[in-house]
Amino acid sequence: MTIRDIIAAQSAGLEPEAFQNAIVEGMTRALLRDAAPPCLLRAPTGSGKTFMISRVLEAVSAARPTVWLWFVPFVNLVQQTEDALAANCAGLVPVMLSRGRNQDARAGMVLLSTAQGVARARDRNTGYNADGDDDTRTLAAFVARARVQGLSIGLVVDEAHIGLDKTTEFGKLAHWLNADFLIMATATPKDERLLEFLQQAGKSAFESFAASRDEVVGARLNKRYIEAVVNDDGSLGEAVDSDDLLPVQEWLRASKPAG
Repeated sequence: MTIRDIIAAQSAGLEPEAFQNAIVEGMTRALLRDAAPPCLLRAPTGSGKTFMISRVLEAVSAARPTVWLWFVPFVNLVQQTEDALAANCAGLVPVMLSRGRNQDARAGMVLLSTAQGVARARDRNTGYNADGDDDTRTLAAFVARARVQGLSIGLVVDEAHIGLDKTTEFGKLAHWLNADFLIMATATPKDERLLEFLQQAGKSAFESFAASRDEVVGARLNKRYIEAVVNDDGSLGEAVDSDDLLPVQEWLRASKPAG
C-alpha cells in the first residue's frame, strides 16, 4: 500500500437498517457455503446497495481471504464506491484497478473500475495479458499472483443487467475471470439475460436477495416516488422527487403542440 491508497472518506459511516442487516447476513451465509452460488441483490435506488455489498465483502474476506474486483457502469460511480467502502468498512482496502494491479494482492483488497475500462476485444484476444510492461502488471498477471498466494477471487458487478451478457466484452471478461464469488446488483433485473450468462459460464442459477421499495421508504432512505430527468442531449440527469418535478411536467404538457 502507498500513501496514495490511504483513502480519507468524505462521507460519514452508516448504521445498517434491519432489512439491510438481513440481506448482509443472508448473502454472507450463501457465499460461505462449500459451493458458493452467484448472488443477486435486487434493490431500488437509494436502498444502500453499495453499503450492503461492502459489508458482505468485509465479512466474507474475514472468513475466506479474498481479493475483489468491483465494476460499475459509469465513471462517476467509481469514486462514490471508493468513498463508501472507506467510510463503512475498515476491513476493506479500496483502490483503483489501474494502481492496485501493480501492488501485492491481499485479503480485503477491492479493485475498482468501470466495466468499459477492462472490456476490450484486444485484451480478450491475448487472455487479458496485453497491456503490461516493466512498470505495469496485466490483469491476468495480477489474478494469477493472487491465486498463487492462496487468495480467493471475488467479482462484484453493479447494474449487472447492463454488463453481464454473454455477448458483451465485459461478459466475456467475467466468464474468463471465473471468480470464486460473484455478486450482482441491480435495480432493474433482467433474469433471462443473467441466467443465459451464468449458464454459459458454467455457474449455478443465482440466489436472489431483495429489498422492497416499501422497506427503503419505511427506513427513510428514499422517497416513494422518484423520477429521472432526461436532458436535451439524451443523457440521464439527476434523479428528483416527483413532487419537485410536477411544475416541469405541467410546463411540458402546456408547451406540447396540439395535434
